[in-house]
Amino acid sequence: MQVVVNGEPHTLIEERPSIQSLLASLGYETQSVAVAINNEFVPRNTFSSRLVQPEEVLEILSPMQGG
Repeated sequence: MQVVVNGEPHTLIEERPSIQSLLASLGYETQSVAVAINNEFVPRNTFSSRLVQPEEVLEILSPMQGG
């Protein structure tokens, strides 16, 4: 299954993984990131139930520190 994550194409082995599963496989901590799919914010409380579909475009944003 093909998706785009932060502008880079990715081939996923798992068919339609949850956002939580995808984040874990990419090495992200779900508590410290925000996710948008196809330019729509995804609420964190749906990460375990929202399934990623083929060809979706994901943006994974990590908080920045500093000033």
